[in-house]
Amino acid sequence: MGSEDVDRCIDEIAARALERLDDLIMVMKRAADQVAGGGVLEEIEVGDYQLYMTEGSEQAVVCVLSAEEYFDLLDAIASEAGVCLEDAEEVVVHVPEPEFEESMVTGGFMAWKGFAVEKKNRRLEELLDCICRKLLARGLALNCSDEEYIVFRLPIRRQD
Repeated sequence: MGSEDVDRCIDEIAARALERLDDLIMVMKRAADQVAGGGVLEEIEVGDYQLYMTEGSEQAVVCVLSAEEYFDLLDAIASEAGVCLEDAEEVVVHVPEPEFEESMVTGGFMAWKGFAVEKKNRRLEELLDCICRKLLARGLALNCSDEEYIVFRLPIRRQD
């Protein structure tokens, strides 16, 4: 599949990801509605999901998934669509500029400060951005925590 075709598939892959997450999203919305109406989260049926309440002035229902589980889901959905996310991964190496001193014939790198190797995947970044926009349109926010967890957050709209 060509690069342009893959870029067009990003929206479709994001939509399929939301379909797979639809059960979680519905459980979170139902829980948020019940809490907003005075219910207690611990008493609400949430199936196999582990939901939490945030503390503070803006309460929200939160669900945490392991990043590995989430990215495996995205990879599987992309593979079903004929897109290999790993093919778009690039390794970028940042090498520091050499530093010259008066008595040096060649430059030194001062213990390699600034030397970095970074993996980038533009296609995966675009997919994540697309999913975040779609979730936001449904009232949810998506965050990464310590690169180990994906946090879904749904603010509670109090009913007055």
